Amino acid sequence: MRSIGGMPGVVLVGVACVALCGPLGAQVEVPSVVCVNPIAGFSITIPEDWGMGSGTLKDTVMGINYPLYPSFCAPVISFARAPGTAQEMAQVVALCYRPLSAAPPQVRPTGRGEEWEVTATIDGGLMGPLACRWLCRKDGNVGYVVSAMVGTQYAATFAEEIDTALDTCRPIKQGAILHYLREPSMDAFRMILPYGWRYEGHIYSGVNCPAAYVYKIQSPDGLSGCFFSQPVEGHMANPTLEMVAGEVVLPALREDVPDVQLERFHRLPRAAMHFTHFHRFLSANTLNINADRAFADYLGTSNGVAIRIRVNLWLNWMATLPGMAPYGHVMMRGEWAPVARFDELYPLARGVQASLWETPKWRKLLLQTTKEVLDYRKAVFEHAAEEWDAYIRSVDRIVDPATGEYQEVPMGAGDVVKDLDGKMHRLPEGAEVPAGATRVRQQ
Repeated sequence: MRSIGGMPGVVLVGVACVALCGPLGAQVEVPSVVCVNPIAGFSITIPEDWGMGSGTLKDTVMGINYPLYPSFCAPVISFARAPGTAQEMAQVVALCYRPLSAAPPQVRPTGRGEEWEVTATIDGGLMGPLACRWLCRKDGNVGYVVSAMVGTQYAATFAEEIDTALDTCRPIKQGAILHYLREPSMDAFRMILPYGWRYEGHIYSGVNCPAAYVYKIQSPDGLSGCFFSQPVEGHMANPTLEMVAGEVVLPALREDVPDVQLERFHRLPRAAMHFTHFHRFLSANTLNINADRAFADYLGTSNGVAIRIRVNLWLNWMATLPGMAPYGHVMMRGEWAPVARFDELYPLARGVQASLWETPKWRKLLLQTTKEVLDYRKAVFEHAAEEWDAYIRSVDRIVDPATGEYQEVPMGAGDVVKDLDGKMHRLPEGAEVPAGATRVRQQ
C-alpha cells in the first residue's frame, strides 16, 4: 500500500470527546461486532461504526468516528490497565472526579466477582452534564478499568450499546513481542509495534489540513500491516464515497497490488450523520458541509498470497462558487492481512493503528499552528471585506508608512499626499504638491 497506562488515563478519558449538540434524529440501528485489540490486550463488543484509538493519557478510547473525528453526542468508552484491587481502583476514580461532581461519586461492589462500580454526573463545562460510569475489575493478576461517558440527554439513546461494551470488555493476553516507535521527524507521536515490523512515513500539511500522519507499517514479510494515507483535497465533480473507493483508492492500491479489486463497500450512515454534525458544529452552522463514512474491502495478491485490504474512509465536502464543483476532503486509513489469516492478523494491524498517541509537545504545536492558520485566514477575509467595502464606496485605502494604519482617500488618478497634520488627500491629476505636504507611495 502506498501511503495514499495508568489510572490517570482512565479518569480523564472522554471529557474532550463529548460535547453538547443539537438533536440528530432517530437512533439508527447498528450491528455490533467483537473487536479484539492484541496490542492493548483486551476484547470488547462495540457497534461496527465505532473506531478505536489512544486517549490523551495513553488509554484506549472507542466511539463513533474515533479517533479522527470524535462525536459530540455519542458515548466514549475507554479501557486501561490499572494497579491495585478493584476497590482501590474505584476509590481513586471517585477521588479524581469528586471536584467535577455536584454530588459525591457513588462507589459500590457489584457482586460480580472482584468488580466495583463508580457512577457520577460530572460538569462538562460547555459540554453540559455528563453521565459517567466506571467498572473496576480484577481478573486474576490483571487489574483494569473500563468506563463510559455520554451527555445526559443522550444516555438513554445509547444505554444498550454502553451496557454491552462495558459488560463484554475483558483483558486478553498480548501474544506478540512489542516495542515503542517514536515518530522520527518531529517527535509527533508514539506507536506500539510488534517486534520486527517496519515503519515509514512523514508529517503532511495541506490547505485544509494543518498536519496529518502519513505512514505505512508492515510485518517483516510485508503480508500484514496498516497505513494512513495522505489526505486528498480538491474540487470533486461527484463527491461520494463510492466514487472515492473506485476512482481514488483503487488506483492508489494498484501501485503496490496490481490485481487488487473492490470486494465490498459498506456505508456507515450513523457515523456519517455524526460526522456531518461535527463539521457543522465547528463552523457554527455557517457552512453547508456534508460528510460521509464507509469502509471498503479489497482483494488482491502480494508475493503470491491472497490478501484483503480494509480501508476506512472519511469524506466531507461543501459547495463553492456557482458553476464550480464542490470542494472535498478525503481521509483514508486501513489495514491488510492474508485472506487465510485475516481474522487473526487484521486485529493486530488494527491494534497498531489504535496505539498511536500524540505527544504533548506535538499537540501544543499543532494547536498553536492551527490557531495561527485560522487567525491568518480570518485576517485575510476581514481585509478582503474592508477592501470590497471601500471599493463600493469609491475610496482607496492607503497605508500610512509612518503609522502602518490605513487612511481613506477618494479614488482617482492624482497623487496622494499627506499634510503636516498627518491627514492624506488625493490631488487633482497633474496638480503640484502643496508646500509642507509629502507624496505617499501607493501600494
